[in-house]
Amino acid sequence: MISGKGFSAYKVFVTWGNRRLEFYVCGLDPDSGGVSKEVSSSSSSSPSSSSSSSFSCLSAVSAAKVLQPDIVMVGLGYLDREKMFETFSVEKLLRCRQPEAVEVVIKRDNGQFIPLMQFLILKNIQYYLVGRDRLVEMGALGRELLWRPGEIYYLFFSLLKSKKQKENKLTPSLNRVLAEEGSRFTTLKIHQLLLQWFSQDKTADTPEPEHEFREQTFINKWAIGRSERECALLLRAQQLEKTKPPLSDALREKKNMKILLVCDVAMQRRLAERLQTELNGCLRGNKEPLYKEMMQLQDTSSTRFHLCLMIYFILPVATLCRFLWKRAKKAYLQYAVVGTTVTVGGDEVLSRLRSGVEEETEEGNKEKPNAKDKLEIVESRWLGFKHVVRDTSRD
Repeated sequence: MISGKGFSAYKVFVTWGNRRLEFYVCGLDPDSGGVSKEVSSSSSSSPSSSSSSSFSCLSAVSAAKVLQPDIVMVGLGYLDREKMFETFSVEKLLRCRQPEAVEVVIKRDNGQFIPLMQFLILKNIQYYLVGRDRLVEMGALGRELLWRPGEIYYLFFSLLKSKKQKENKLTPSLNRVLAEEGSRFTTLKIHQLLLQWFSQDKTADTPEPEHEFREQTFINKWAIGRSERECALLLRAQQLEKTKPPLSDALREKKNMKILLVCDVAMQRRLAERLQTELNGCLRGNKEPLYKEMMQLQDTSSTRFHLCLMIYFILPVATLCRFLWKRAKKAYLQYAVVGTTVTVGGDEVLSRLRSGVEEETEEGNKEKPNAKDKLEIVESRWLGFKHVVRDTSRD
């Protein structure tokens, strides 16, 4: 871990053939509220204290200014970048030559990456996207949380209490999705780019096979699988990835390169470990990109995440509302419509009235003969399924 003016990063050396690559892994905190407060407080303080914290949105910009990397890799997907570019105009940015205020952009989706992206566009620094889209991560999180209601409610109450989920406090599902799977996908994507840039083998230049993202089974298609809109978005992400620019010839000839890798703070440490062990170890011997494993890490469905919300939040709330509505309706009919019994003498009068009624009924029962003796069966059908009974007491 190295620390500079306003940033901190993990420094990892990777030997790739006869080249020496220096990776600087910088993490950004997605907590917009805390960062925006920090930026506003630092802007009102003295210039010496206006430097951003180690994980704020300005830390990546500070790292790019200090390190002056040859290439910048960003842990975002192509759908995320496209959605990000919809929040501001690139033409206006190039015309004004001035980035937007941090207090404004931090409130948008993936706002912690927007200052860095605007800085790279203004400085014309070559960058590549090496992360998974938020749509894919949401589907992976839904897959993990579907059978863990306790963890879902823990995350929900943590959000209500505004508790920040730091790296050492990640729940098992978040740790698996963000730290483990996210870092593995980013490592495989970097491995793919390095093969395309520096490999002498022509097999490394083979295009990535297209995946249709179509559901085949009945359950996946109609219950827990991807919708047509989600399939279309994933296909669009594949098309956008094909438009990434090639590495310039000047950078291809360099033997020593500085690469700034910006990702979420949740995967920063794990990603640095994977770069150190896997890129210098097992992945360096693979002459072809691992497209199949990367596709498996992207093969998720956001329907599972929506299903978690339906089962553990919407359905219990709807059941509780229905129960309260029935109780309120019953109470309204009982006390507002029907009303209550009003007595004058109280319990003593009611008890005397009941005793008098009981005495009269007993005397009447003694005078009257048994009603059953006056019943006569006058008609019967086969097996006794139908009987006609006549009361002879009325004769």
